[in-house]
Amino acid sequence: MFRPSMGVMEIVARGTIMYLALFIILRVVARRQSGRFGTADLLVIVLIADAAQNALGKEYQSVTEGIALVLTIVAWERVLDWLSWRYPALRPWLQAEPLKLISGGQMLKENMRREMLRGAACGLA
Repeated sequence: MFRPSMGVMEIVARGTIMYLALFIILRVVARRQSGRFGTADLLVIVLIADAAQNALGKEYQSVTEGIALVLTIVAWERVLDWLSWRYPALRPWLQAEPLKLISGGQMLKENMRREMLRGAACGLA
Protein backbone atom coordinates (compact mmCIF):
# COMPACT_ATOMS: atom_id res chain seq x y z
CA MET A 1 0.00 0.00 0.00
CA PHE A 2 2.85 2.46 0.74
CA ARG A 3 5.29 1.09 -1.83
CA PRO A 4 5.37 3.26 -4.99
CA SER A 5 4.64 1.54 -8.31
CA MET A 6 7.43 3.54 -10.01
CA GLY A 7 10.70 4.96 -8.82
CA VAL A 8 10.59 8.12 -6.71
CA MET A 9 13.05 9.88 -9.04
CA GLU A 10 10.81 9.06 -12.02
CA ILE A 11 7.85 10.61 -10.18
CA VAL A 12 9.91 13.73 -9.41
CA ALA A 13 11.14 13.94 -13.02
CA ARG A 14 7.63 13.52 -14.46
CA GLY A 15 6.20 16.11 -12.09
CA THR A 16 8.97 18.60 -12.87
CA ILE A 17 8.71 18.15 -16.64
CA MET A 18 4.91 18.44 -16.66
CA TYR A 19 4.90 21.47 -14.36
CA LEU A 20 7.45 23.33 -16.46
CA ALA A 21 5.74 22.36 -19.72
CA LEU A 22 2.31 23.48 -18.48
CA PHE A 23 3.80 26.67 -17.04
CA ILE A 24 5.37 27.57 -20.40
CA ILE A 25 2.29 26.58 -22.42
CA LEU A 26 -0.09 28.59 -20.25
CA ARG A 27 2.21 31.63 -20.08
CA VAL A 28 2.73 31.73 -23.83
CA VAL A 29 -0.73 30.75 -25.07
CA ALA A 30 -3.30 31.52 -22.36
CA ARG A 31 -2.98 35.24 -21.80
CA ARG A 32 -6.54 35.95 -20.75
CA GLN A 33 -7.46 37.78 -17.62
CA SER A 34 -9.11 35.64 -14.96
CA GLY A 35 -12.24 37.79 -15.06
CA ARG A 36 -12.79 36.87 -18.70
CA PHE A 37 -12.83 33.09 -18.37
CA GLY A 38 -15.83 31.51 -20.02
CA THR A 39 -17.22 28.01 -20.30
CA ALA A 40 -14.82 27.06 -23.09
CA ASP A 41 -11.85 28.24 -21.01
CA LEU A 42 -13.00 26.13 -18.07
CA LEU A 43 -13.37 23.12 -20.37
CA VAL A 44 -9.81 23.59 -21.64
CA ILE A 45 -8.47 23.82 -18.07
CA VAL A 46 -10.25 20.59 -17.08
CA LEU A 47 -9.01 18.78 -20.19
CA ILE A 48 -5.45 20.00 -19.60
CA ALA A 49 -5.62 18.82 -15.99
CA ASP A 50 -6.78 15.37 -17.10
CA ALA A 51 -4.13 15.12 -19.82
CA ALA A 52 -1.41 16.23 -17.40
CA GLN A 53 -2.60 13.75 -14.76
CA ASN A 54 -2.26 10.89 -17.21
CA ALA A 55 1.28 11.99 -18.11
CA LEU A 56 2.25 12.04 -14.43
CA GLY A 57 1.38 8.38 -13.93
CA LYS A 58 1.58 5.12 -15.83
CA GLU A 59 -1.25 5.90 -18.28
CA TYR A 60 1.22 7.07 -20.94
CA GLN A 61 4.60 5.54 -21.57
CA SER A 62 6.27 8.95 -21.79
CA VAL A 63 5.76 12.49 -20.59
CA THR A 64 6.06 13.60 -24.22
CA GLU A 65 2.68 12.00 -24.98
CA GLY A 66 1.06 14.04 -22.20
CA ILE A 67 2.67 17.26 -23.40
CA ALA A 68 1.57 16.51 -26.99
CA LEU A 69 -2.02 16.01 -25.80
CA VAL A 70 -1.96 19.26 -23.80
CA LEU A 71 -0.57 21.14 -26.81
CA THR A 72 -3.30 19.65 -29.02
CA ILE A 73 -6.02 20.84 -26.63
CA VAL A 74 -4.50 24.32 -26.39
CA ALA A 75 -4.03 24.50 -30.17
CA TRP A 76 -7.71 23.73 -30.78
CA GLU A 77 -8.68 26.44 -28.31
CA ARG A 78 -6.49 28.93 -30.18
CA VAL A 79 -7.94 27.86 -33.55
CA LEU A 80 -11.50 28.39 -32.30
CA ASP A 81 -10.54 31.76 -30.80
CA TRP A 82 -8.94 32.80 -34.09
CA LEU A 83 -11.98 31.66 -36.09
CA SER A 84 -14.32 33.69 -33.90
CA TRP A 85 -12.05 36.73 -34.27
CA ARG A 86 -11.53 36.33 -38.04
CA TYR A 87 -15.11 35.43 -38.95
CA PRO A 88 -17.58 37.45 -36.84
CA ALA A 89 -20.51 35.40 -38.21
CA LEU A 90 -19.15 32.39 -36.28
CA ARG A 91 -19.03 34.21 -32.92
CA PRO A 92 -22.55 33.25 -31.80
CA TRP A 93 -21.64 29.60 -32.35
CA LEU A 94 -18.18 29.72 -30.79
CA GLN A 95 -18.54 32.21 -27.92
CA ALA A 96 -21.28 32.82 -25.41
CA GLU A 97 -22.30 36.46 -25.09
CA PRO A 98 -21.66 37.99 -21.66
CA LEU A 99 -24.81 38.61 -19.66
CA LYS A 100 -24.92 41.78 -17.58
CA LEU A 101 -26.29 41.10 -14.08
CA ILE A 102 -25.96 44.57 -12.55
CA SER A 103 -26.29 47.94 -14.24
CA GLY A 104 -26.02 51.29 -12.52
CA GLY A 105 -25.91 49.63 -9.13
CA GLN A 106 -29.23 47.85 -9.76
CA MET A 107 -29.73 44.13 -10.26
CA LEU A 108 -31.19 43.18 -13.63
CA LYS A 109 -33.79 40.76 -12.33
CA GLU A 110 -34.61 39.11 -15.65
CA ASN A 111 -30.94 38.37 -16.32
CA MET A 112 -30.47 37.14 -12.73
CA ARG A 113 -33.48 34.83 -13.20
CA ARG A 114 -32.09 33.57 -16.53
CA GLU A 115 -28.85 32.62 -14.74
CA MET A 116 -30.83 31.17 -11.82
CA LEU A 117 -29.39 33.65 -9.32
CA ARG A 118 -31.11 35.36 -6.44
CA GLY A 119 -29.99 38.67 -5.05
CA ALA A 120 -30.02 37.51 -1.44
CA ALA A 121 -27.98 34.39 -2.27
CA CYS A 122 -25.36 36.59 -3.92
CA GLY A 123 -25.25 39.07 -1.04
CA LEU A 124 -27.00 41.66 -3.18
CA ALA A 125 -30.46 41.78 -1.62
